Amino acid sequence: LMVAVIFRMLDALRLFDLPPDADEAAIKAAHRRWAKENHPDVTGGDAEAAKRFQAAQAAYEVLKSAAERRADQQKA
Repeated sequence: LMVAVIFRMLDALRLFDLPPDADEAAIKAAHRRWAKENHPDVTGGDAEAAKRFQAAQAAYEVLKSAAERRADQQKA
C-alpha cells in the first residue's frame, strides 16, 4: 500500500515537473498553471486536454495530501 502511494506521488511530481521536496506553494502554483492551460472551458472541449485536466486534479490531490501530512509531522 505504501509503495503505491509513493509511486502515485512520484507520478504527480513528474506531471507537474516538481522536485521531490516541493513545498505547498510550489505544488499549488504548478497545479494552477496546468489547470489554466488544460481547463475544458479554455480548450474548447478538447478531449485530450480534458484528460490532462483530470490527471492534474488527481495529481494535485495526491500531492496536497502528502504535503499536509508532512506539515503535520513537522509540527509534532
